[in-house]
Amino acid sequence: MDLIQLGPLDNSSARELLLKPFADMNLSFSKPEQIADQVLRFTGRLPHLLQFFCMTLMRLAIEGQMHTISVDQIEMFKQDFLVAQYFVNPVLTIEDPEVRFIGLLLLARGKRRFSLPDVRQIAGRAGLRMSFERVLDVCNDLVINNVLSWADGSYQIASEGLFFYAHQMNYLNEAVDEAYQILKHQRRVAGDELPEDA
Repeated sequence: MDLIQLGPLDNSSARELLLKPFADMNLSFSKPEQIADQVLRFTGRLPHLLQFFCMTLMRLAIEGQMHTISVDQIEMFKQDFLVAQYFVNPVLTIEDPEVRFIGLLLLARGKRRFSLPDVRQIAGRAGLRMSFERVLDVCNDLVINNVLSWADGSYQIASEGLFFYAHQMNYLNEAVDEAYQILKHQRRVAGDELPEDA
């Protein structure tokens, strides 16, 4: 079977998925274009993130008896712990320790776009000797797990929200260290030692 390269929704489809259900529920945005741009960047136009963000926001609007959603309310909503967990959970639950470690490293770098040589170099600095084919496999796994997405022949962090929460929650150093220790243990068992510090 071939891997199908599914990317984010196109801009107009993503906007319709955001705006139409709110209009159908007689809910509006105070600044529709500004809010749409912000939400689409934040979710990376990934359908499941966009749907989750909108469903949760709609539920809060209905419970709070709001008819108009403002930019300030979107900003407050982004501080919700459950929303943060939903965005970061994909990278934390990757089963392959090497893929999880590299995903966390990429998030920690503070950069949002990566070529395959970039990823190979970052892995090399952490003591991982990887073939080009393995780097490609890891990056494709990170796409499947919604950590990266394809972008014009390279890779990028899948959503602004993932990047935001990864840095906002201040857990990256600990998560990277923990993932490295698990990977180091796995490599030791396999007879392939890693350096002491990544």
